[in-house]
Amino acid sequence: MESPGRSFPIQQDVYYQARKRGGTAPIATGRTIYMSSHEVAFTTEGPLNIGDKIEMTVNWPVLINRTCRMKLVISGRVIKNELNTAAVKIERHEFRTRSANSPLVERVTSV
Repeated sequence: MESPGRSFPIQQDVYYQARKRGGTAPIATGRTIYMSSHEVAFTTEGPLNIGDKIEMTVNWPVLINRTCRMKLVISGRVIKNELNTAAVKIERHEFRTRSANSPLVERVTSV
């Protein structure tokens, strides 16, 4: 998947969940390919549909005061879909702290 103009090749673990009419898909994992202020591309476990609403959590590579781990929580919609990769247009995002002893997410939460 080709990155748009001002994007950054940030490669971090991601947990994502598709929200569809009539239910929610199970939480899946992947890895970011690139990120920009408007879009994030990532590997997927299976196909996603263009237009699907996605909630995802990305392991953020920067620590606060060299000690506090962060995660980036993103809500958006799938705008590109290729074999085992997808891109999401970011509609909302929020940085949150995460415990040093916890996994990336216990479950994806709504922002």
